[in-house]
Amino acid sequence: MNRKIKFRAWDKRRELMAPLGSLESWFMAMMGSTLEPELVPLFMEDHIIMQYTGLKDSTKWEQLTEVEQKEWLNRGETKETWNGKEIYEGDIVKHPPGSLTKIGVVKHGFEQDWGQTGFIVESIDLMEDYLHKGKYHTSVDTLTLQRNGDYEVIGNIYSNPELLEAT
Repeated sequence: MNRKIKFRAWDKRRELMAPLGSLESWFMAMMGSTLEPELVPLFMEDHIIMQYTGLKDSTKWEQLTEVEQKEWLNRGETKETWNGKEIYEGDIVKHPPGSLTKIGVVKHGFEQDWGQTGFIVESIDLMEDYLHKGKYHTSVDTLTLQRNGDYEVIGNIYSNPELLEAT
């Protein structure tokens, strides 16, 4: 797979997500024109870095919010060039119709059944546990993230943790 390597960061203090491009350009912008290696660990304490998987989801133009459409157009893109949301580590994704599980979290890890390392979707089933008087538990399974359009990004674990809670 030939993909662009880029990142985004969750700013813990300001509680917002920001695209980074390359890590080096991000550090330079945040810490001035010179990169001082001893400052990197201090800076990293306030940020969580997530890598782009190289894949896009199944979101259609009409499913985007008005804000998302404006952001896309403000980048100099057009409606016709839209082909899905970029999928990053930490994204919460909805599984394709017909899947046994409903949602999952994109991570970098190891997929047991196929013995592959790479980006995976850790599936989370919020199933009612009748033995524990109506409490919910999670059933975790992993799937290798392989093709564009297999999943729909519905949020991320930092901005939308409520998506991982039982309703």
